[in-house]
Amino acid sequence: MSHTYPTRRVFHDDALQATLDRDGYVVVDFLNAGEIQTMRDWFVEHPDSIYRRGFGPSVLSSSIPYRVAVAEFIASVYRMEERGFLDDYRFALAGFLCKRPHDGIVQVHQDPTFVDEERYTPVQFWVPLCDVDLRNGCLRVVRGSHLLNRDLRPSEPVFPYDHLLETIYADCLTDVPMRAGQAFVFSPALFHSSLPNQTDAYRVAAGAMYVPREAQLLCVDPDDRFKPKHLDVFAVPDEYYQNKPYMSRPDYGPPLYSAPFTAEPLDEEKLRRTARAPIPTAAA
Repeated sequence: MSHTYPTRRVFHDDALQATLDRDGYVVVDFLNAGEIQTMRDWFVEHPDSIYRRGFGPSVLSSSIPYRVAVAEFIASVYRMEERGFLDDYRFALAGFLCKRPHDGIVQVHQDPTFVDEERYTPVQFWVPLCDVDLRNGCLRVVRGSHLLNRDLRPSEPVFPYDHLLETIYADCLTDVPMRAGQAFVFSPALFHSSLPNQTDAYRVAAGAMYVPREAQLLCVDPDDRFKPKHLDVFAVPDEYYQNKPYMSRPDYGPPLYSAPFTAEPLDEEKLRRTARAPIPTAAA
């Protein structure tokens, strides 16, 4: 299926917009030292069993009150409207992402479709609360891959390009070391992954998603979590991803529409032609 890339702006800043359009992500200085410490303290003071996993995202917590509290706390620290980064975007989702020591690999994937990507670009903020590099699970991304596979992606993401994983891991990944408090701002369509946390300390990041003020939030529900053939697309309220079990089928009425599960055909030649060359780690 042919897709157009949205022309609706994400950033006020032209340079940030150009980099996002080209690479699918930008890295910006974001939180100050006091804000970082506030987030660290809150995380320690509010434990949850989800963090016993090797990789524990708070959005998968079984406690809805906890998920709501996390989202409200992160949004209160981010104060996005005061910072002036985004061009009339609203808050939609937030959570902590924790890697236990010596655990927590995350394979290459794309995140779900959250809005109509023919018209809008949602952006996710990934903010580490400690310095990150390859030793403790910094992000690894395929630059420019946000332009690939813009078909509907279900709430349980299925990466449809297993036949390209060897090439991606060998030749296409840019490692993104970051300082605590910097923000990795990216399109959910970007191919991204991370290595295990090989240190003795927990690696915690705070994530949040923002969508254009006028965009309808969506949930793309698959008929099968592992081998989907059919997708139902629901309009959901802004609190849906905090107040309902993550990846559960919405219960707000019938879907807006249904569609077969498809993925853009992709071979090694097209991958290499579209994806931008990796940046050497020392220069990332």
